[in-house]
Amino acid sequence: MAQNKIFSDLDLTFVPNPHSGDLAPKVNQEAIKRAVRHAFQMNAFDIPFNPTVKSSLKHYLFEQNTSLVRAALKGDLEWLMTKIEPRVEVQDIKIDALPNTPGFDITVTYKIKSMNQIDSFNFIVERIR
Repeated sequence: MAQNKIFSDLDLTFVPNPHSGDLAPKVNQEAIKRAVRHAFQMNAFDIPFNPTVKSSLKHYLFEQNTSLVRAALKGDLEWLMTKIEPRVEVQDIKIDALPNTPGFDITVTYKIKSMNQIDSFNFIVERIR
């Protein structure tokens, strides 16, 4: 049985469908996952006239990678999710240090409110010298 399309968004890779030539949309969990990942990469003034809603992830890449820094980053990312993405409820954000490199391994677990589904994704953020 096909699932209803509740959420949809454009795939930002802009790769056309080989058969129709149309852009393939991201739907439901994939659309939410892309929106959450995009929220973590936001800069100040990405939302016009609201410089306080931004991700501090890039700032934390230049700090010492300690448990205190990871805890502060977790708190900032949870706050950001409440401000940016009302469609989800964050269940857990797990941040681990990358071995021998300045960066973070971030796993986000969240509940999609209208679909009553729990989803998660993992991404790695590291500083490039």
